[in-house]
Amino acid sequence: MQTIYERTNGTWRPGPGTIYPQLRRLAKDGLAKPTEQSNDSTRTPYSLTEKGKSELQEMQKMLSARGTEGQAMLSVFSDLLPNSYYVPFFLKHFDVEMETFFYKVSQLPSDQKIAVLKEMDAMLERQLARMRSHALDRGRTLLP
Repeated sequence: MQTIYERTNGTWRPGPGTIYPQLRRLAKDGLAKPTEQSNDSTRTPYSLTEKGKSELQEMQKMLSARGTEGQAMLSVFSDLLPNSYYVPFFLKHFDVEMETFFYKVSQLPSDQKIAVLKEMDAMLERQLARMRSHALDRGRTLLP
C-alpha cells in the first residue's frame, strides 16, 4: 500500500479494504498465495504462485507487444493538445519516465546495464544534436 502511494506520488493511497480483497481474489484464482506471517500480525504477505508468474509473463508480453499501439495513442493525444499544454506535459512526463527508466536500469545485470546505457547515450546525443540543429535553423544558439 505504501509502495503504491509512493509510486503514484501520493495520488492514490489504497487501504487494506482495497488491497486485501484483491489479494484474496488472486489467491482464489490460484495466482497468489499467503506466505508466512510477518512480525506485524495485521499484515499478511502474499507471493505469486507458478500460475501467477506465468500469467504475469503473458501480461508483460502483451503489454510489450502493444508498445506500438500505445505510441500511436500518445501521438493522437498530443495532436489533441495545443502546444502550450503539450510541451509542459511532455517535459514533466519525460522527467518521470526517465526516473523510472534509470530505476529499472539499475536493477539489470552489469553487462546489460552497460549496453542499455550506451544505447541511451547514443539516443540522447542524437536528440541533443537535433535540438541544436533546430535552434540553429532559427539563428539561435541553444546549447554550447
